[in-house]
Amino acid sequence: MILVEPRARVRHRVALLLERTGWRYFRSRCYAEGLWKAAVSDHAGSRDGLATERAYALRTLPRGVLRGVVDTLTLHDIAGVVRGLAITAGLVLSATGYLVGTLSKRAELGRE
Repeated sequence: MILVEPRARVRHRVALLLERTGWRYFRSRCYAEGLWKAAVSDHAGSRDGLATERAYALRTLPRGVLRGVVDTLTLHDIAGVVRGLAITAGLVLSATGYLVGTLSKRAELGRE
């Protein structure tokens, strides 16, 4: 059920741009995304809940890593390797958050 309340007010703190460009923010954001995907999958099922992410992880992310490697080799741009490593780290952090979220839900169900 969706409830619409036009008079509602929402306060949302958005981190400053500088905060959002650092490793700490990236790490926590990727991990939190994994936790959120675990919660969504719990309700929608992993097939439906992760369909878009699965395609993204299998198609888009490898292209980004490959592009970084190509940039490094052809343009001598070391930042290409760094981008590829960041993409890989983001995927690992998201997957870790998903695993932790899934396992904690299972443990919670086991206690009931």
